[in-house]
Amino acid sequence: MKKHFLFIFISLIILNFSCIKEKTLHDLKYQQIYTYIQQTGLVFDTTRSGFFIHTNFKGINNFNKGDVVHLVYTAIYLDPNYNGNHVTFAENDTFMFRIGNREILDAWNEIADNFGEGGSGIAILPFDKAYNKEHTPTIPPYSNIVYFFRFYSNNYRVDQLSKFYEYAQQYDTMSVIYNDTLIYAKYYDIGQELIANDGIKLDFNLYTIEDSLLQESYNFFINPSTNDAMPPGFIEAILNMTYGEMGKIIIPPGLSYDSDDNIYNIPAYSALYAEARTIPDSMELNQTSKIYKYLYLNGATPDSILPNGVYYFRNKLGELPKAYYGATISYSDSLYILDNDIPFESCQGCSKKLNSSNFLPGQLSGIQLMKTGGEATFIIPYQQGYGSVWHGNVPPYSTLIYKIKLTNVD
Repeated sequence: MKKHFLFIFISLIILNFSCIKEKTLHDLKYQQIYTYIQQTGLVFDTTRSGFFIHTNFKGINNFNKGDVVHLVYTAIYLDPNYNGNHVTFAENDTFMFRIGNREILDAWNEIADNFGEGGSGIAILPFDKAYNKEHTPTIPPYSNIVYFFRFYSNNYRVDQLSKFYEYAQQYDTMSVIYNDTLIYAKYYDIGQELIANDGIKLDFNLYTIEDSLLQESYNFFINPSTNDAMPPGFIEAILNMTYGEMGKIIIPPGLSYDSDDNIYNIPAYSALYAEARTIPDSMELNQTSKIYKYLYLNGATPDSILPNGVYYFRNKLGELPKAYYGATISYSDSLYILDNDIPFESCQGCSKKLNSSNFLPGQLSGIQLMKTGGEATFIIPYQQGYGSVWHGNVPPYSTLIYKIKLTNVD
């Protein structure tokens, strides 16, 4: 009797321990999901079966049980070790199934119940709603899974609208026209007055929503009142920008071209996006705007901006002795025009006196910040470069990028 009681007691302890362990795992896994949702900044709803879903676009013509649906998806699993990482195990894969099929994850049937043709969104499946302790060749056990999905539509405009929402869900809405939303994401502005409506200069790249480049222009002039070469959504966004401002314009089908007869020969109602910068008439303001563009697109932050306007990026510190005016320096360098990847001047293993006869004013002020063995990059405004005149193949008012490695100071 005592042995029987002891067996029951030990079994209860083991069962209780197992329940505590499962509850701890469950809580950790769900906390991982809540953290991920918070990081996305998006709104997710909880479905009746307990997974989480964010809707980009509901689509049209809701699906019915028995319908065969076709979708494209990218999928990740949140690291089972709970260290904040995730792993992509499917990218732009396609999937076709009949709604009601019991041989697939139940979540797909419920997702299809909530969407129609062209619908897109994000679904997060907790581990116990996905594969639980089982695993596949690409998914570890106990994995929370995130699916980024889009249902195909045979209607081109609907399919493009779906791609638009899928692409644009991370951005803020600028304005709403009819049933379409024009998205504008500001990269930066330089605090200048609103642009006029009688003519605007731009540099921009225009793409289809599938990333196919349609046009690249560095000095394009539009007159909003008469220009019909650009889509209406593009014009509307430009009219909401300021001088020297840059951002991304994401254009839905309803604000794109409404005819196949357009300058790019693309299908009517193609979703588009553009990276556009308005060009100020002032050379100084345009230079500032172009420098901001360079900084933004390269994700660069200067270590300092010198009093003469030179931007200084310290790539490697170096050691004493420090460079000084009149010293003989040994160095390797390259000089570029901003936005050009090919140097127009380059010197490898050179030695010169550090003076105004051998170096531009912007180079002089920058190099004197450096120590032996140091490496740096400088953005040199045209006032500290070649100024307002031509220098060989360098146009007037050119902002320069200067890269240098200082090897010795005598």
